[in-house]
Amino acid sequence: MRSTMRRAAVTLSLAGLVTLSAAALPASGDDRPNLVLVYTDDLDRASMARLGGIRRVMAGEGARFARSFVSYSLCCPARATALTGRYTHNHGVRHNVPPTGGEPEFRRLGADQSTLGTWLQDAGYRTAFVGKYMNGYNDTYVPPGWNKWFARMGRYTNYRMNDNGTAVSYDPAAEHDTDMYARHSNDYITSVYEEESDQFVANAADGRRPFFMMISTDAPHQPAVPPARHQGRFANAALPRPPSFNERNVSDKPGWVRNTPRLKARQIKRMARLYRGRLDSMLGVEDLLRSLVAKLAENGELANTYIVFTSDNGYHMGQHRLPHGKRTAYEEDIAVPLMVRGPGVPAGAVRRHLVVNNDLAPTFADLAGARAPGADGRSFAPLLTADPPPVPSWRKRILIENWRSPTVNGISPIPNFKAVRTGNMLYARYASGERELYDLRQDPYQLRSRRYTHPANRRAVRRLARGLRGMQHCAGTTCARAEDE
Repeated sequence: MRSTMRRAAVTLSLAGLVTLSAAALPASGDDRPNLVLVYTDDLDRASMARLGGIRRVMAGEGARFARSFVSYSLCCPARATALTGRYTHNHGVRHNVPPTGGEPEFRRLGADQSTLGTWLQDAGYRTAFVGKYMNGYNDTYVPPGWNKWFARMGRYTNYRMNDNGTAVSYDPAAEHDTDMYARHSNDYITSVYEEESDQFVANAADGRRPFFMMISTDAPHQPAVPPARHQGRFANAALPRPPSFNERNVSDKPGWVRNTPRLKARQIKRMARLYRGRLDSMLGVEDLLRSLVAKLAENGELANTYIVFTSDNGYHMGQHRLPHGKRTAYEEDIAVPLMVRGPGVPAGAVRRHLVVNNDLAPTFADLAGARAPGADGRSFAPLLTADPPPVPSWRKRILIENWRSPTVNGISPIPNFKAVRTGNMLYARYASGERELYDLRQDPYQLRSRRYTHPANRRAVRRLARGLRGMQHCAGTTCARAEDE
């Protein structure tokens, strides 16, 4: 009966209710913006360049960040960082493999007790999580901070979801997972709108409550199966082969790269097939974004909603002889797309400030007027205005981390390293004592690691090493100081 009344209230005068939602409700309720994070899986910046539809929806209506990075190029550490705003050395999730990594470790450490979800919920936001959470998540536990929870359980081959604490199965032949995430996201927006309509009719003092929603897609992670309607759309797309592809001379690289044989034809063929599937799968994400924008517009909320689009990490496909994967300090792995549209964000703007995934949670908290306790990142909300601070006044460097993981499926893990990325330089130091040094202005493909002992490089190395020492154990505000010195 109540749902019928809700539909009737909406149907009674849709135009009138949209007017009330957009104008009258904030006056008696909460005029803070809605916040949406669309979080893809393994999307590298080079692949993003092929996805013109997503660029038009996002960057065409907002800002694109040309220097956006992740501090650890691996799924679970990156997701823990996005939710807490902390570097990996502070949140403690160092790899994906349970029981000492992945979601079980995030939970065991208690890191899920204080996240972007709890901060915004405590600040009065309704919160929703839809899609992939973390590796190793496979039960009906619902972490605190979420009013709606619809999270994938198990691996990509498991067709089960945790729907607010209840395990439900779905049929992938009936609905693609990206489409399912889009449907649940849009249904949530509809339910919020209908609830507000009822509340306004019953008691205008209840007013409007903003919402935060994190939509985490499986795409374009392998096996990268696209919705059937998009199968083969990129059938003629060639696997990119930049100068670093299947690099012939790796004598400048650390031992773990030198010991990697050059790629064979069958490996390259397999990567080319995966590359095309990845692009096809992202067309489903484009559909998700378009439906999200349409639903927000339908409910009178688009003009007061920030939508952030990014990825948990980048992805290499053949660069420096490496088969498809991530976890290195090379640009393919640490550079990620970041685009934002919303109130006051100039359409078509490009920001060249150095930002990192540690900044996501503090930025959302800032836009919501909430606190971000324990976060190491900083809000990039000032960069979303028409008059951002000058690039030289922004941060000067970020920390990149990696911890050696347990060997999985015979794949030799990448060794421990710490690295510092500035606007134009990358300096990496491995636990073995080996180092890499790249001037990205002169060597954007990282083909020649400069000799860090050479007299011409000593000054730069001293400066970079000093910055690395300041950041590798930083926490909270000390990170900002170390990044700015």
